[in-house]
Amino acid sequence: MHVYKQYDQAALNHQYNNSELVPHFQQYYDLWAQLNRDVISEYTMITDIPYGPGYNHKLDIYPAYIKHAPTMIFIHGGYWQKMDRSDFRFIATAFVPYNINTIIIGYPLAPAVGLDEIISSVRHALTWIHHHVEEYGGDADSLYLCGHSAGGHLAAMMMTRKFKPDDIDLKGVYALSGLYNLIPIQLSHVNGPMGMDEAISLRCSPIQYIPDNIALTLAVGGDESEEYHCQMKDLFNTWTPHHKNLKTMVLPGVNHFSILSELINPESILFKSILNMIRGAQ
Repeated sequence: MHVYKQYDQAALNHQYNNSELVPHFQQYYDLWAQLNRDVISEYTMITDIPYGPGYNHKLDIYPAYIKHAPTMIFIHGGYWQKMDRSDFRFIATAFVPYNINTIIIGYPLAPAVGLDEIISSVRHALTWIHHHVEEYGGDADSLYLCGHSAGGHLAAMMMTRKFKPDDIDLKGVYALSGLYNLIPIQLSHVNGPMGMDEAISLRCSPIQYIPDNIALTLAVGGDESEEYHCQMKDLFNTWTPHHKNLKTMVLPGVNHFSILSELINPESILFKSILNMIRGAQ
């Protein structure tokens, strides 16, 4: 029986089961762990900074070597229910060498909280960063946002007219392997710890809202599932009438995990695109 499009339950689950789709996924976790250890020994870190009173309302800052630096804010993935900001310290290796502050946001996870609260937490984090980043060498008027997977969803939510934090002028957003229509997520195995009903999945889907006209690039790996490609295409098609600076990027030979290797590779098309955006705005 079809539960979504042409997919029965097993097929839909498979579309969103990235550990099945990338059987060697553990090698990426092992690589990230090693890179994270290198960051601890080689980079300045200011960790466990509270941006709110709640569970995991904390962020980590990896300052650039100059003052008034642009800042890249990273939102991690994990289907809103796993992973931690400390698992992604290695993102700093992409940006700090180019004198770009890196901030990695933590947020509370399901099932302890629902998706509405997760979205609100990230919004609160961006507001805190805007108000305090200059205390850590950043420029409050030069903030960029990047999210991966569930973090791509949260990044997209932060640029909608309904959820964009007040008085913050994001200079650019990159959403990598993001989830923008949560209806198939609600119908899949991913929803177990989330507990979304249809109303929540609609209310928390970026595709349901009008975007602010912030420069946005949607990227997906060429080797990701058809549904991840549809997520990108559907948001692009829905937002294009309202958005003047929206681009898509398909990265050949890249999967759901290796897209982060592209992000930190200074020779990759993805990284060069981000660096050119930031330098072009300075």
